[in-house]
Amino acid sequence: MVSPKLNRFLPSSPKITEVMSAKRSRKPLSAYGPNVNPTAKRAKTSAGSGSTVNAPETFDPMGYTAHEMDSRIPPDIGLIPGSIFGLFWDDTIITKLVQVTNAYAKAKTASLQQGPHPTTVLEFRRFLGITILMGLTWLGKISRYWSHGIVSARRLMSFNRYCQIKRFIHISMPQDTVSLSRCDWWKRLESLSSYLRLQSQLGVLPGTHLSVDEMIVPFTGRSLHTVRIPSKPLPVGYKVIALCCSGYTIDWILTSRTESFPGLQRKPELSPTSSAVLQLCWTLETNIYNFIVYTDNGFTTIPLYRTMGEKGIGACGTSRVNRVDYPSALKKHTLPEWNSINGYFRRTDSP
Repeated sequence: MVSPKLNRFLPSSPKITEVMSAKRSRKPLSAYGPNVNPTAKRAKTSAGSGSTVNAPETFDPMGYTAHEMDSRIPPDIGLIPGSIFGLFWDDTIITKLVQVTNAYAKAKTASLQQGPHPTTVLEFRRFLGITILMGLTWLGKISRYWSHGIVSARRLMSFNRYCQIKRFIHISMPQDTVSLSRCDWWKRLESLSSYLRLQSQLGVLPGTHLSVDEMIVPFTGRSLHTVRIPSKPLPVGYKVIALCCSGYTIDWILTSRTESFPGLQRKPELSPTSSAVLQLCWTLETNIYNFIVYTDNGFTTIPLYRTMGEKGIGACGTSRVNRVDYPSALKKHTLPEWNSINGYFRRTDSP
C-alpha cells in the first residue's frame, strides 16, 4: 500500500516499472536491456570447467614444449638448509668480503693507535647467521638479541663485536670506489650482486613459465635510491626488477629513484623498462628449452613482445590500451562475455 502523498513521486514509465520489477525478482538489471545477451549468465556457469567461449580464429598462439623446473644441485650435496645456503654464500665470496671489510676498517682507523682486530671467515659466517636470525625473528632493538631468552646471539659473538663488523662491512675495495660518482653507486654492489645472480642460475633449471615483476627490498634509512609505493606490502625500500619461476628468483636488475636502471644495456627500439625485461631473459637457454614470460601492464608493450618473439621467447600479460602499436581492433569499449577470448594475432610474414 502506497501513501497518496507519494503517488506523485512514483514513476509512470513502463521501463522504470520493469526495472523495479527486476529488483524484486533479484534478476540482473542488464538482462532487461535490449542489447544484452540473455545467455551471458548461463555461459558463466557452463564454462566453469575451463571451456572456451567464442574463441576467435585470428588468435594463433606460439607452439611450445613445456618442461618443469628442475634442480641442478650436485647429488653429493645434502638438501639441508646449511648446505643450500653454502651454494650461494660459499668460501669464495665470504673470503673476498672478509678481505674487503678488513681493508676498509684499516683505512678508516689508520689514524687510531689501536683499531679493531681483523675478522675471519668463521667470524664473518657467524655475523651472517646472526643477521639472518634478526630477519626471521623480530625483537626490535639489536641489543635485545644478546639478552637472555629463547633467541640469543651471546654464545656466538659479543654485541660490541657485531656492531664493529656491521660498521665496517664492505663489498668493494676502498681504492676501487673512491673515484666513483653518485651515479655509479651500483658499482659498489655489482661484484656481490653478479656473483649471487650467477649462483642462483647455476642451482636450478627454470621451468617453461616464468614471470617478471618488481620487488621491494625494505629499507627505511637515508638513501637517494629508495622508492616509496604506498600500495605495496613493503612500501619503502629499494626496487628490484626480478625474473622468477615458482617462487625462485633467477635474475634481477637493480633500480634507482634518481638514475632509473643503472648499468642497463638499453635497446634503441625499446624503452628502459622493456630493455630491462629483455636483459633478464638473456640468461635463459632458449636454444634448448621453450620459455614463456608473464608480465603485468607495467611491463607489457607490443615492441617488447615482438622482440621477444623474434628471439623465440613467448610472452603473455595484461596491457593498457594506450600502449604503442596497440591494435585498434582491440580498443572497442565492449564488455566481453565471461570466459571468452578476444585475441589479435598477426604473422610476421603477413603484409
